[in-house]
Amino acid sequence: MLFPWVTIFQSPPRTYRSHAQFIPFDFSNQWHQATVIGRFRYDRSGCDSSWSTAHTLANPASRSDVILESKRMKSAVTVSLVEEARGGPFVFWSDPVAAINQAKQLGFDAIEIFPPDAESLRRLQLSKNLSDAGLAVAAVGTGAGWVKHRLQLADEDPVLRERAIDFVRSVISSAAELGAPAIIGSMQGRSTKEVDRNKAKSYLRDALSVLGDHAKQFGLPLFYEPLNRYETDQANTLADGLVTIHQIENVQLLADFFHMNIEEADIGNAIQDAGAAIGHVHFADSNRMAVGFGHLDIAPAIRALRQIGYSGYLSAEVFSKPDANAAAAQTIKSFRAATSSMDG
Repeated sequence: MLFPWVTIFQSPPRTYRSHAQFIPFDFSNQWHQATVIGRFRYDRSGCDSSWSTAHTLANPASRSDVILESKRMKSAVTVSLVEEARGGPFVFWSDPVAAINQAKQLGFDAIEIFPPDAESLRRLQLSKNLSDAGLAVAAVGTGAGWVKHRLQLADEDPVLRERAIDFVRSVISSAAELGAPAIIGSMQGRSTKEVDRNKAKSYLRDALSVLGDHAKQFGLPLFYEPLNRYETDQANTLADGLVTIHQIENVQLLADFFHMNIEEADIGNAIQDAGAAIGHVHFADSNRMAVGFGHLDIAPAIRALRQIGYSGYLSAEVFSKPDANAAAAQTIKSFRAATSSMDG
């Protein structure tokens, strides 16, 4: 029997930890106290006959492990491995193992990684470090494609557009090995003298269609992030984003509080209007510092996320100011304050 506030999935050998919390289950006990998520009832016969395949890989693991997903929002903190992005809005830098350890110590659920490329991410071999820390990877950014490699999906040159698509495709594949979706933000490009706005949007939509389909084979979505007007003219609001991804399969929106503070007339209403199209959230204040270090009132946004049933990550893509540890500590403090009413 599946209660409406709990979903149970069969656990594959490689668990998609970014979308659910992995918890050993004691079948000998009809009631099981799940850390953080709360109390739930398990009916073995009912569950055995209705395993969800939403996050199942080819070879199922023992039925002694299950994945639980509740309506509790989860916390994440960013780590950048891209030297060319130094000074950008990422909390931890250069050392992912140290970032994992610090995130664990502070009580985060996950990290979000900004790698230079797919192979660099693979070479890190972070699976054991993450498993030992009990952390997931919330998402993997593709922004290095632009920041480091100067690739973007709306380039006038078809060869460079294809190279940009290949870069994102490779990141999607390597991120999937960690059970994480990929993000398209700065690689979306913008219009230029050579590429008018309609053509730029067409190029972007074509790329999202191809890349969303590629992500689908891993059972993971692709996240598309509307950015503020100073960074792109492709999509600046969630409503713009809905138009951009309209009828494109397996692509969801990333709602970034920093960009929304610039572009949205009402952040809460924008979230409610986007609804289930939102797959990921960047948790940042008005000045792109940790929430609580600016003037943004996040309560309406959190309330709207709760109303649409959002149970994904609130991930801190913020400056490491006054320093990384302080930014991370402030983030988890603000996260707990904002979401505490949902955990009871």
